[in-house]
Amino acid sequence: MATTTAELPRWDLENVFPGVRSPELDAAVAEVQADIEALGRRYEELGIDGDARPSADEAAAAFDELADRLNAIVDRFSTIAAYVTCLVTADSRDSEAQARQSELRLLGVFRPAGSPAEAYYPDGTPAAPPDKES
Repeated sequence: MATTTAELPRWDLENVFPGVRSPELDAAVAEVQADIEALGRRYEELGIDGDARPSADEAAAAFDELADRLNAIVDRFSTIAAYVTCLVTADSRDSEAQARQSELRLLGVFRPAGSPAEAYYPDGTPAAPPDKES
């Protein structure tokens, strides 16, 4: 009995990024990283630590600004993560795609200063909040 080996279909993802280690993907990841860091600085600038008492208008403006910036980051990060996930799904032995996916997992842990998420470590373990003087 003869067996035939046909090549399985592959996703053509070059319209998203030309490769897992391409300059285009590197630039997109670096941009998201820079935007995450800038957003964290903005949290600090706005004094979002649970102790601030802004007016309703100030709080609404801060919320709108931060939500818009975070949503833009999530949109771009989602495209990057979906691209890499497709590569890993298509070929689980692709060590470059696996490595990039690991890098993205670390990048995806976003905990700006003062956010409620700050009270947890990346593995979900609760962190002890610092003691505050009354």
